[in-house]
Amino acid sequence: MSDSDTQLKLAISQISSTIAELDLTPASRTPQPTSPIHQLPTELLSLVFDFSCPINLLQEYSWISVITYLPALAISAVCAKWRCLAMALPSLWSRLKLEISEDSTSNLFMATLQLYLERSAHDPLFVDLYIGLVEDDYEVYDDMPSAPLDLLLEHTRRWKS
Repeated sequence: MSDSDTQLKLAISQISSTIAELDLTPASRTPQPTSPIHQLPTELLSLVFDFSCPINLLQEYSWISVITYLPALAISAVCAKWRCLAMALPSLWSRLKLEISEDSTSNLFMATLQLYLERSAHDPLFVDLYIGLVEDDYEVYDDMPSAPLDLLLEHTRRWKS
């Protein structure tokens, strides 16, 4: 197993343990006042979630809040009910815009991409791919990180666009 595979597995493990810890926090067990959104039927709430997640932007350096560029992740972090529903809706996780740069091999970027691909289950993937390079020289493509692309290539049979 290569060093990058080990680092990726470690990052995924750390994210999974953080998610598990969040699920066990007292806030998730404490009854909260019922707001109108929590009174919506699950079917209607799932439509609201689907409408709220037109695309998930995965990029190495984010300049905007997570709520804006990773809506599926943001929705799944609100409360236990929303998390369960978001996890049951692979369509939320299957619409991806990837901005890949020379720095897109970090553990966090790769773990997030892996997470989205796993949670999208077998749904068709809508992939908008942008490859941004610092230099204008075409030789820089030789230095392009292949890890994110290799991970995407494992799912080509699911690509819708």
